[in-house]
Parts: sequence; structure tokens; C-alpha cells
Amino acid sequence: MSASGKGYTCSECGASNPEGGRFCGACHAPLPAAAATQKLPEAETPESPPAGITEPASSEESSQVPKRHDMSYGKAFGFFFEDKDWVRKILMGALFNLLGVVLIGTVINTGYFVRVMRRVRDGLENPLPEWDDIGGLLTEGLAPWGIALLYSLPAILPGVAANVLSTLGEAVKDDAGGVFAMFACCCSCSSILGYLLLAMMPAALIQYVRTGEFGAAFRFGEMFKLIRKCSSPYVLTLLVALGAHMLGGFGVILCCVGVLASYFWSGCVAFHLYGQLWRFVEEAP
Repeated sequence: MSASGKGYTCSECGASNPEGGRFCGACHAPLPAAAATQKLPEAETPESPPAGITEPASSEESSQVPKRHDMSYGKAFGFFFEDKDWVRKILMGALFNLLGVVLIGTVINTGYFVRVMRRVRDGLENPLPEWDDIGGLLTEGLAPWGIALLYSLPAILPGVAANVLSTLGEAVKDDAGGVFAMFACCCSCSSILGYLLLAMMPAALIQYVRTGEFGAAFRFGEMFKLIRKCSSPYVLTLLVALGAHMLGGFGVILCCVGVLASYFWSGCVAFHLYGQLWRFVEEAP
């Protein structure tokens, strides 16, 4: 029995037989075992790694893992000047600060700050929005402006009351001085509470902007949970935002226009930090 091409030739009768047969189709003589036992090569299976050892993730899998963004405090101070139209935009902000005497300018600027915050959260390369939607800025800024006002009142009113009482204390009799002194002490305690509320304002604004619900800015349980997720960055954000506000005050050196522009810039810095903090919280495990 001999192999020819893809079949076998029977040694008894010379007939050709296909591979895989056991007997000759012509004379029924048995074919060699090699003809009936043609086996396909087994597919190679990858060896599994030893127990306790995990294979490293492929580059494609690792690229799908979201990268966590760290806080960049220096970026918040310099991003404004990276925009090619920053001069025009800061002058517009200064103009609306000037209109703040009738409140509408302050509300519009607050809407602008909120858009900065959203754009930073979304990771846009140029976070400064355009001034092409004043009506939209007015609408977006009204609720955050109201939230900031409500959080500021407990810190402002006691100071106003203390000044009024100190003035009235000189005009009343001595026997009423003790009552005024006690009331002034209560105002001081209330002022401390007010400053604590001011420290929670970034969390309140983040809660409102990401949910769109005015009441979310006063759900303190959710806000404390947010702060616990980023306690260290949160405290640093408060301090850096305060520092930016103090730097904004130096604009008074450049007269009125300078301070209006610098305070607008410091607001953009603060809300850039809030946007970073918002993104940091959402990426936290």
C-alpha cells in the first residue's frame, strides 16, 4: 500500500483510495492504519499564567481606564491669559461689575462664572466662554447669585447689627448698655456661624450646578458627603480662592477700572477651582 497525492493506492489491486478509509473500495483489502487515522493538528491553546500571577493589561485596555485629573491651582491663575481674546473679555467683565450697582451686572457675571465652572468640569481647552449670550448668562446666574447671597447673609448681618448697636450704645443710658453688649455678643457668635456657611459655599454651588436644583444647595447631608470625598483639595481650594480675591483687591492701584477688572478675574479663578473640584469629586472612587 503506497501514498499517492492526497490518497492511497491499494497494494493488492492498484486502485486509488481517498484518505480516511479503512478498506479498499475495489477489493476490500485493509488499508494501512495511517490512512484511517489522519488527525488534524491540535490548535495551540495559550498557557495560563501560574496561580497568583496576573497578566498585565494590554495597551488597548489600559487606554480605556479613565485618567484621574489632579487639582492644578497654578492653572487657575493663568488660564485666563491663555485666551487670545482675554483683554476684550476682562473689559466686558469689568463693565458688568460697574453695572453691579443695579445688581443686573453682578448676576450676569455670576452666570459667566458658572459657565467657566462647567467648561472646566468638561475639560475644555479654552474655559473662557464668549460674551455672545447675555440673556442666557443672566438666566444662568440668577439662582447661583441667590445662593451666594443667602450663604453670605449670616456673615454680613451680624456685623451690620454690631455697628448699629455700637452707635446706639453711646446714645442710651448706662443701664441699657448691658443689654446692647449681650446682643452684640450674640451677633458675634452668629457671625462665626456665618463664616462657616461661607466655607460651604463651593460645595453648595457644585451641588446646584451639577443637579440644576436650587434646593440641592441646601441639602447639607449631601454637601458634607461631597466635602469628605475631597477634604484636602476642598480646604486648599478655599484658601487659594480667598488669595485670588485678595489679589483682586490690588486692582484699586489702577483706579476704578483696574479693581473692576481684577475682581472679575479673581471670580474666574475661584470658579475655575470649583470646576476642578467638581471634576475631582466625580472621579473620586
